Amino acid sequence: MKLKLIVFVLLMVGCQNRVIEKKLNWSSDSLTPKPRLEEITGFSLEQKIKLNTHEINFYQQEIGELKVDASLVKVLSEKSEKEDKLVVINGNYFEDPHANLNEIEKMKKDFSFAFSHFIEARPDLRKMKLLKQEIVLSKSSRKIEPMNSFIVEDPSGRIWDIRVKSRNHFVSLKKVGSNFENNGSNLEAQLFPRGPKQSQISRVQLFDLNLGKILVGAGLKVSSVKNLAPVSSEELLSLTPSNEKFDQVQVFYFSQQALRWTEEKLKIKLNSDLDIQVHSGAPEKTNIAFYYDHRVRLGSGDDELYAKIPQDPSIVEHETFHAVIDQMCRLPFEGEGGSINEGLADILTAFHLAQPNLGEVAFLKGEYKRTVENKAKYTDRNGSLYHDSLILSGLMWELRNKIGEEKTLNLTYNLLLKLGPNSNFSELRKIIQMEIKNIYSTKEYEVASQILKERAWWSD
Repeated sequence: MKLKLIVFVLLMVGCQNRVIEKKLNWSSDSLTPKPRLEEITGFSLEQKIKLNTHEINFYQQEIGELKVDASLVKVLSEKSEKEDKLVVINGNYFEDPHANLNEIEKMKKDFSFAFSHFIEARPDLRKMKLLKQEIVLSKSSRKIEPMNSFIVEDPSGRIWDIRVKSRNHFVSLKKVGSNFENNGSNLEAQLFPRGPKQSQISRVQLFDLNLGKILVGAGLKVSSVKNLAPVSSEELLSLTPSNEKFDQVQVFYFSQQALRWTEEKLKIKLNSDLDIQVHSGAPEKTNIAFYYDHRVRLGSGDDELYAKIPQDPSIVEHETFHAVIDQMCRLPFEGEGGSINEGLADILTAFHLAQPNLGEVAFLKGEYKRTVENKAKYTDRNGSLYHDSLILSGLMWELRNKIGEEKTLNLTYNLLLKLGPNSNFSELRKIIQMEIKNIYSTKEYEVASQILKERAWWSD
């Protein structure tokens, strides 16, 4: 009897100390009560984004001024003269999080030496370049523990997150980000307006451009790993595609066009500069093409699977649009949220370029890498990141073609408003069904409903 009592007490203590993760997925149309955010322990405002008629706030939990990893909540509110109305609350947090304060203080004392000590013990990672270091609080099996997070860049340009506990206790090495598998002057350059397959080299305009080794414009910086000589204004009209500087200028143009279109059509402007690096991995020819934390890295292509990546507008713009989606939604890069993330990047790219094929310039094993002009259905989901992304992008492309771009772009904007860190296909399905009622006319709604039914998106 006494043994049973001891086991029971131990189980109760274990349950009390266990940190519980909570998920929020609330909207103003929900029948459930509004979450009481003020009751969440350690909630802190991380970022505020003001839009025309809306405001987005991202909140994260903290313990002792340290971020609790994987706790992120998006709060969307509609602004008016009379009152602010909550529209969406989406994300994850931990119920009553707690951590060992002594471990935190010890890690803070060793902070400045942590990366160098770790690299000494891991010679296989010495070529990694440290971009960012911070102490984060990360959930293990039962508790929240302090860890060093080293955001590093390998020689190919790929970015990784290395997690290390105290005393160089290695935890994990994980790729991060997406992956494609101003006082400047208005200057003109000779470039491909829509890439080499869709256009001839023509004179185009580059806005607010500061020339140098790094091309700098409003909210945008483009450099090359190859440490090229500065680009001069005279060169802009004489560069040829074989000149490595051409890639740098071409990427600047593609990305700037995408960001200007986003600001004009969606009224969204990036809060932080987008840092793009071309020729990543040089002197090796790599197929790198990804976004992470306001950075885009683009290789040249290995000439076997990809070639001329910087001259492919769909790849450059796809990664650029990830920055927009990240600012608005903080969607993950894996799982169902990752597929939604990729689908949105593809559809924004296709809308801007007004053509459905992605990777058609750079991909060498076919006419294109993937296309949003497809028949993928909601019921075709199989958990594969890019396969499932086509289910969303195919739906949005058909809505655009049969109803019109302007209203379907409004639908896309509303998705960016309402999706968050914890979003999945089930939630996406409900949002789309609701939004087509608000955006489309009666006749357009009938067309949209039929498209949703044929693609198995409709649910009664």
